[in-house]
Amino acid sequence: MADTIADRIVAVIVARLQAIKIADGYNTDAGYSVFTDRASLDSESIDYPAILVYDLEEDTEQITSGRQRNRMAIQIAAFAKDADVRPLIGDIKKACLLASASTLGGLAHHLGYAGYSIERPEDGTRFARAEVQLWAEYDENYGDPYTLI
Repeated sequence: MADTIADRIVAVIVARLQAIKIADGYNTDAGYSVFTDRASLDSESIDYPAILVYDLEEDTEQITSGRQRNRMAIQIAAFAKDADVRPLIGDIKKACLLASASTLGGLAHHLGYAGYSIERPEDGTRFARAEVQLWAEYDENYGDPYTLI
């Protein structure tokens, strides 16, 4: 079965995040540990820094009788071990928010940035976490989430 437009949008974002490597001009090697649709990370088997990607929700509006415009919220959870998470946030923004490719290869009208939040390590823990929020706006035919318009 074919992937939905939303699935393809997430796949492009995952591919961009997998490019995050020090050898390619980034501050971290988080691209080696990018995961989708996982609720959490098993800290014993993961290389850090690590990234989780998932879509959160989608709002839609009808623009014609057979066409709708969707706005999908995308969450990127970034984890750094014994380190400040800010360089990882910078890497995520650099990888995802390419001004020359904000349409994700024609899948979306635009990929936007909605901000970030940081959870500092608590006493006794060694992990910092950041949540980076993106959104993608795209159209689809009513009842057909697979075909690009």
